[in-house]
Amino acid sequence: MIIKKILVFFICSIVPYISKGQCLDSLKSVCLPDSIAEQIENNYKDKYTNASKNVVNLISPNNYNFVDGIYAFKGMGPHFPRQIFVYKREKIFIFNS
Repeated sequence: MIIKKILVFFICSIVPYISKGQCLDSLKSVCLPDSIAEQIENNYKDKYTNASKNVVNLISPNNYNFVDGIYAFKGMGPHFPRQIFVYKREKIFIFNS
C-alpha cells in the first residue's frame, strides 16, 4: 500500500515537469505581410488551410520577424505537406514538395 502511494505521488509530481517541455512555443509563427500570406494560401489547392499561420524561419527558428531568409510552411492538418519558400529582396520563391 505504501509503495502504491509513493508511486502515485511520484507520477503526480513528475507530470508537470514532463508537460512543461510541450508548451505553446511550437505554435508561434512568423508574422507575414498580407501579400505574402495570400501567395502562400493560394499555393495549396484546398481553401482555408491556414498555411500562412504556420510559417517557421528555418535559419533562425526563434526569430518571428519576417526578413530575407528561408522559411517552411504547412497547412493546418496532418495531410498537408510541408513546403519551403525563399524570401529575398521582396521576391518570394515557393518550392513544391
